[in-house]
Amino acid sequence: MAITLAASVTFGGVDGGISAAIDTTGAKLLVISVGYFATIGTVSDSKGNSWTPLTERTTGSTAKHRFYYVLNPVVGTGHTFNVFGINTFLGYVVHAYANPAGALIFESQNGAAAASGTSRSTGSVTPTTDGSLIVSGLSLGDASNSPTVDSGLTSTLRAGVAGVSLGCTLAYKVQSPAAAINPTWSWTASAEHAASVAVFKSAPAFTPVASAVATGATTSAIDTTGASLLVVNVSWWEPGGAVTVSDSKGNTWQPANLYGYAGAARHRFWYCLNAVVGTGHTFTVTGQSSFVVQAFSISGGAAIQGSSQSGNTGVFVSSLASGVVTHTAGDLIVTGFGADGAGGVDTVPTGFTAVGPSFIAAANMECTGGYLVAGTTGSTNPTWALSGSHTYNVVSSLVFSIIPAGLTKIQTTGVVGAAGSPSVGVGFGFTPLVGSGIVVMAHGWNSGPMSASDNYGNTYQTAVVRNTSNHYSAILYCSKVVNSGPSFVVTVVGGGATYFAVQAHEVVGVGYGLVAVATAGATGSSTTPATGATAASPVANVFAVAVMGVQPTQSTITVETVSPVWAQDAEVLSNSGQSATEFDSRMLTGVSGATLSSSWTNGTTGAWTAIMAGFASINDLPPASGRVTHDPIEVLSLPTPAARVTHDAVEVLFIPLATARVTQTAIEVVTPYVPETTTGGVGIWMGDGAGNIWIE
Repeated sequence: MAITLAASVTFGGVDGGISAAIDTTGAKLLVISVGYFATIGTVSDSKGNSWTPLTERTTGSTAKHRFYYVLNPVVGTGHTFNVFGINTFLGYVVHAYANPAGALIFESQNGAAAASGTSRSTGSVTPTTDGSLIVSGLSLGDASNSPTVDSGLTSTLRAGVAGVSLGCTLAYKVQSPAAAINPTWSWTASAEHAASVAVFKSAPAFTPVASAVATGATTSAIDTTGASLLVVNVSWWEPGGAVTVSDSKGNTWQPANLYGYAGAARHRFWYCLNAVVGTGHTFTVTGQSSFVVQAFSISGGAAIQGSSQSGNTGVFVSSLASGVVTHTAGDLIVTGFGADGAGGVDTVPTGFTAVGPSFIAAANMECTGGYLVAGTTGSTNPTWALSGSHTYNVVSSLVFSIIPAGLTKIQTTGVVGAAGSPSVGVGFGFTPLVGSGIVVMAHGWNSGPMSASDNYGNTYQTAVVRNTSNHYSAILYCSKVVNSGPSFVVTVVGGGATYFAVQAHEVVGVGYGLVAVATAGATGSSTTPATGATAASPVANVFAVAVMGVQPTQSTITVETVSPVWAQDAEVLSNSGQSATEFDSRMLTGVSGATLSSSWTNGTTGAWTAIMAGFASINDLPPASGRVTHDPIEVLSLPTPAARVTHDAVEVLFIPLATARVTQTAIEVVTPYVPETTTGGVGIWMGDGAGNIWIE
């Protein structure tokens, strides 16, 4: 069901003030559109909610506009609102939105302002999901105007009193399908004005399905039907033997970071992504441990991936924070506590739902878990209120995210350097997903050709390289991860004793695989390295990475200012006193037919190498074509054979799910697709959008 407007109210006055009461029962989002002069003092309501401001839109003179909002608010009958500021001459409109699908999250915003005029476009925003809520507000210096808005938005109420306050309006639209939108407001009499637009969408939901609190090494059976994520929260006494996690469904468990005291109390999460679930599900943990189990279902995404974690320890403490974890709105935060002995009350951080505690006397360890779905993007430092009766206390927190649709970078390794070594290994914070792609950036001084591999046997290839007599820069990639597991390490090998810098990204949404669609590179000696331009990109959505290496070391390296901005993934100003390196990346959309490039400004002149590569999903490539005229096709492998023409210059790269038999000068094809018959043969029409060859 769609997002709906549940209630609304307006107010206008010299200093602002309190609105009439409305019934906001069932609302998941509150939005206030404020038109004002000077500075707003406070925004509050009778339910005690905390309000988040968006960007102020203003010319710096009279008319100003700003949105305030609350996600997952406290709501109910008799709900009033108060926007206050001395001599602000403000008007405001409040909307309360219900969403049967659950929580809403903020996505994007835009706005514009001018000193005069009778119309104003807000600037474009592009929702990423169908069914998103678009709100637009307008502030007018003349409250007697009656503005209208286009783009299918519904304007409900107008605030303000002519001659007393500024005029203000609020309009909304629930948009399907998702598309760019740039609402335009119009009115009669020219006036100073400011306009805003914002997008809210349903939060990808993590929903608890079941939980188990251990009273022994194996839990009682629970029903995990519908779950996608399993989390086991374990505390143990380290001298009590090795800790392993297993379950009755045969899932493979991934360990998160280990926290605690060597030889004493320890705590760790184990988790399983896209788990096998069902009735009669039990969980077993070995070692001198206590543990709790949490099972979650998800919606709004195909898979889940850990994204941030932290942990902390304390002795005889009554309060203990795990450390900051970062998250986006809709992420799942799980937190856990472990300590020796039992006694007192240990309370999960504010806002978290508790699971447990588990206390197993034989282990003499307590374990409690908790979880929270983040309502906003930012950082959280979950803080436990403890009894103070435990000697050794350990807490940790872990964040899970829903993998978004489309080509997306989901994690990046740290940058690793090495002096005088022919190889460097980099590890991810979380186990890479089978089906994702990996992009590796490397620069070496006094190096030769580079290659990449990992400890799970996946295949890597080179996208682009450039080198001078002393420098070698390379971008390499694994098109699609076939094998993965704990302690996943990518290793780059150079041509000799090398001063290395290496970093890697994991990218999802690669479909049949990741492919380099646009590359460029150059060498030179100056303070302004530049890659030069690539050929035109054949696709719209590209993940771009860039590498710049220079000798000597640098005081500063600044990447070009562009939109979308380059993310500075790593800056190494001194590789063991020999050279400097910068790694950058950015996501691009709508670049089909465009060339790509990158440039930098260095603090010191030096010899440099500069390279970049744009990566895309094979699925997004336009279809290729080729014609076999006389010679037969030799099928080399199945089920996705690489078939090669023996004389004519056509090579068939992908024929998924098809087998071909040579019948003199024609091809007989066994395929689930419907072929088009042609003179002297059969046409193959492949429909998976993976850059397949069409043969007639």
